[in-house]
Amino acid sequence: ICERDAQLEASNTELETKVAVRTASLKEANARLEALATTDALTGLPNRLWLLERLDEQIKRVKSDRNYRFALMFLDDDHTFGPDLLTRLLSHDVPVVGALYLQRQMPFLPIAYATKDEDGTYWPVGLNQHGEDDLITVRGLGTGGMLIRTEIFRELEYPWFEHGRASEDLFFCDRVYEAGLGPIYCDLGARMGHL
Repeated sequence: ICERDAQLEASNTELETKVAVRTASLKEANARLEALATTDALTGLPNRLWLLERLDEQIKRVKSDRNYRFALMFLDDDHTFGPDLLTRLLSHDVPVVGALYLQRQMPFLPIAYATKDEDGTYWPVGLNQHGEDDLITVRGLGTGGMLIRTEIFRELEYPWFEHGRASEDLFFCDRVYEAGLGPIYCDLGARMGHL
């Protein structure tokens, strides 16, 4: 019986070792899969899935802790901007503020809209009516350089942006105004360009 107990204990130890080795290799494989799923293979930088997971974590935290705050800064990858853009936008202390940039094609109109008609037509801001450093209210604004405060995400129902529409930017702006969370501001001195 003692010999059989010793064999059983040795077999059990060997089995536990094999299970530990397999568990460790599974953990490593899962970590590699997680990295592949959330990292751009070409650049090695975090990808859209990573961003959406982090954003989801922040939103859950905001909903559970009313004192927790965060802001989300949108920057399109085909824009250029000065080193003070974020500081400038943060200095306004408003829930939604964006930088001014122009359309890529002629006639290079601003992607900042003063009004929206009943038929859904947006009318661009007349830049000659404002000083070059003015902070103005707008009805719609491109999100290519927009800073959005936590309270907007807390108050708006998800989805905040609707993919597949002609303009996710204006969809978001419409949602802000429909929820009574406007105005949206545009800093005419915070300039951005297109590549």
